[in-house]
Amino acid sequence: MNTPAYSVIPLGGIREIGKNMWLVSQGDEMIMVDAGLKFPSEDMYGVNHLLPDFSYVLEHQRQLKAVILTHAHEDHVGALVPLYEQLDHPPPLYASEMTIGLLGERVTDINPQYADLLQTIQPRERHQIGSFDVEFLHVCHSISGAIGLAIHTPDGAIVFTGDFKMDPTPIDQQPTDYFKFAQLGEDGVLLLISDSTNAANPGYTISEQEVAQGFRNAFYRAKGRIIIATFASSLHRIQQIVQRCEEFGRRVAFVGRSMERMTARAQELGYLKLPPGLELSHDEIDSLPPEKVAIVTTGSQGEPMAALSRMAAGRYNAVSIQAGDTVIISATPIPGNERSVYKNINLLLERGAEVLHESRLGLHASGHASQEELKLMLNLTRPRYFIPTHGEYRQMSRHADLAKATGVPADHIFLLDIGQRLSVSAAKAEVTEKIPSGVVMVAGHGTGYLEQKELRERHRLVKDGVLLVSLSVDVNGQPLGAPRLSSKGFIIDEDANLYEEVAERLLQAIEKQLEKWQGQDRVPTLKDTESWLNDHLSRIIQQKTRRKPVIIPLVHQLHPHLEDATEMTGEDEDV
Repeated sequence: MNTPAYSVIPLGGIREIGKNMWLVSQGDEMIMVDAGLKFPSEDMYGVNHLLPDFSYVLEHQRQLKAVILTHAHEDHVGALVPLYEQLDHPPPLYASEMTIGLLGERVTDINPQYADLLQTIQPRERHQIGSFDVEFLHVCHSISGAIGLAIHTPDGAIVFTGDFKMDPTPIDQQPTDYFKFAQLGEDGVLLLISDSTNAANPGYTISEQEVAQGFRNAFYRAKGRIIIATFASSLHRIQQIVQRCEEFGRRVAFVGRSMERMTARAQELGYLKLPPGLELSHDEIDSLPPEKVAIVTTGSQGEPMAALSRMAAGRYNAVSIQAGDTVIISATPIPGNERSVYKNINLLLERGAEVLHESRLGLHASGHASQEELKLMLNLTRPRYFIPTHGEYRQMSRHADLAKATGVPADHIFLLDIGQRLSVSAAKAEVTEKIPSGVVMVAGHGTGYLEQKELRERHRLVKDGVLLVSLSVDVNGQPLGAPRLSSKGFIIDEDANLYEEVAERLLQAIEKQLEKWQGQDRVPTLKDTESWLNDHLSRIIQQKTRRKPVIIPLVHQLHPHLEDATEMTGEDEDV
């Protein structure tokens, strides 16, 4: 009998942090694991977020049997709504109760009938999804309801760890399911696809329980209000904060739209527990003594519109930073966000707050496995083939080294690129093709997709500004005066001498161009003249200033009767 051919394709989350998306194919069927977004870097001007290019999925959507979400962080679920909005017939969505609870309304907002697509799963359940035999596995992460999964094949299981760590003392007392991962390894793992985020960190990631003492120390020292910024999805961390508030006699207020929404939903689902009377409304914050108040808010990554950033800038009505406040930033900056985070810290210090933000203070524990835990996962599962994922190349490469150290042959380890299809069987694994893939930039909150050329133009605008040039011509394309120049962000003081010189040289260049055309008995169109203005002005400005502003040429063609009126009024600029 021929063994069915399986293949995996990353559409994101490879050689980067964010926009995690995988396809697993068998025959003419496929399932998707995660559908995440990525937040833009500071030089992506006007870009709200980045999505995977799922054009291949749209083209082959009849083959898509399910989407499986490992947990509810945006880098794993943020592309779900844009994807489902474009699919003609979206497939069922499989996820844990917590993940469905947080995402269900987003899906039904697209179409109320999509409620029938939501399939809540439990760890250790096994589902037949089309031709795929899928088993779900509990893992510890920084959000409740995180899962890994195993796709059982005749040659062994294809295992996705999802984002995980081997926390032996988790807050919810549900450790990563060591037994099931070991059982999979005993039965045979064909391919392991594992989280590489902390692959460069030696040792073990500290337990969430260890954060408790760090918070106790901070609560003990604080004399005024305590304001804690963390991810709204970090419910284990928020539960720790609630417990410390109860221990130190403080009431707690949740501030920020996503924080308020997430904590309210988590309480409904039973994933966040507050003693009666502990929660504080926004209106009550100023009615209590400062030493009786704690505020949990968003903005740990310096996001400009998040609550903590607006407090730091003095633009948040609900909470104003006061001298004597203690601000705790309970998160590690995501690469690229450092500048924004430290800007907020400086502003908070200027307003008289004490800021605690360094991880050595024990106020943050990562949700990702460090080196010893990654090696433990490799030893438990003993995979035939291995793919590091969810990390930049340096992290994936380090994870590959760890796999070699545990006995995985070097030629059985694949550092894939986005879009590469890896076909796997017991006999061999090989990259067989590269499908269309990449990144889609979203500007605004709709489907305002941005092209690379537009982003390059924005870079030029930021670096060198914009230069506008206008020229009036007659019906034969002859200039009726010198070009007029104006700029934004190029020469602030509107250097009149420079503009006069440039305009004169530009006019001479246009006249020479016209002489060539007249010799060929040709009359330039408005587009021809605009092209000349752009080309010659770019060259002249580059020579004069060594800068390359975005040039916007405007050509006005005046007809004879208007030219007569211009000569009479002398106001051609008003025509």
